[in-house]
Amino acid sequence: MPHLEVDFTDVPDEILPIEPGIYEAEITEAPEILPTKSGEGTKLVVQMTVVGDDKNSGRRLSDHISTKMQTRIKRLIKSAGLTPGSGFDTEDLAGQRVKIRVKQESYQVSSPTLDDPDNMETRTASRVDDYLFDS
Repeated sequence: MPHLEVDFTDVPDEILPIEPGIYEAEITEAPEILPTKSGEGTKLVVQMTVVGDDKNSGRRLSDHISTKMQTRIKRLIKSAGLTPGSGFDTEDLAGQRVKIRVKQESYQVSSPTLDDPDNMETRTASRVDDYLFDS
């Protein structure tokens, strides 16, 4: 039988969110344009990894940007060092580094227990709040 040798003593029970702050991140792949949950619009899904930060390097974030949020998309493009024009190829963002401001948001999830099948649990997640660039 295979055996995994891991000391779980210092491993947290859940993934800890990235602390709020400003980070450099690398866009790991060309963003996808996907339908929104309601199916009534589209969103740009940007996958990135924090780089150059001792504590958080390698941590992954994703940002789901409605294609109606043109100012935010323009800020993403400018943060990546590209020049916004009359459109852009999402492939041009793959491998680019961006400066991001990260915030934390709390949300409720169903977490039934034997004692309380209706139990709700509050969780905290890291979110991209904004894309930063030099003017």
